[in-house]
Amino acid sequence: YPAVAETEPNSDFDKPQKVLLNTVVTGVVQNEDVDYYMVENVKKGQRISAELVGIRLGRVLFDAYLAIMNARRFELAASDDSALFVQDPVTSIVAPEDGNYVVQVREAAYGGDDNSRYRLLIGTFPRPLAVYPPGGKAGTDIQVTFIGDQAGQWQQTFKLPDQRRDKYGLIATHNGDDAPSANPFRVSTFDNVLEAEPNNQL
Repeated sequence: YPAVAETEPNSDFDKPQKVLLNTVVTGVVQNEDVDYYMVENVKKGQRISAELVGIRLGRVLFDAYLAIMNARRFELAASDDSALFVQDPVTSIVAPEDGNYVVQVREAAYGGDDNSRYRLLIGTFPRPLAVYPPGGKAGTDIQVTFIGDQAGQWQQTFKLPDQRRDKYGLIATHNGDDAPSANPFRVSTFDNVLEAEPNNQL
C-alpha cells in the first residue's frame, strides 16, 4: 500500500486526518495523544480493516489501542491486545451503512512518547484471527479454514514446504485481497489427526 505520514493536528474527532482505504499511515503517539483518521464514502457491506504495527517495530513497549467508529462517534469495533499479534491491535468491521468512518489510535493508558511509533494499515483487506488446523505435515497440500474475519470464514489450500518449520505463516486471500501479515502456522513431520465428533464417550 502507499504510505502517508501522520499530519498533526489530528487529535480532534471532528477534525480527523483524511486518508484513503488501502493506505499505510506512519505515525507516533505522544503522551495523552489520540490520533484520528477518516475514510470517506464507504459503501454498506464493505469491509474496513485496521491493523497496527507498533511493538513489532521493536523500539519500545508500546501498548496501542485501536477503534473503528462511525461518523456519529459510535464505536463499532475496538482492540487493545489481540490473540494474533499480542500487544499490536487489529480490528475490522463490515460497514453497516454508507458513510464516513473514523479509525482511532492511542496508547491503551493514554501514555506515549517519541518512541511510540506505529505503522497503521487501513483497508479492505481480509483479517482472519486464526487458522484451523493450526499446523500440517511438511510437503503436503492442506486445506485450512480462516476464522474470525468480519466477513465470515472461508477455506484456502496451501502447498507446505518440504522441511519442518516451527515458525511459518499463511497469508489469507479473500476476494482478490491479501491480508497484510501472516497467520502463524506450524509445519511438522507428523500427520494431522483432527478431532471428529461425537467423541464424548469411551
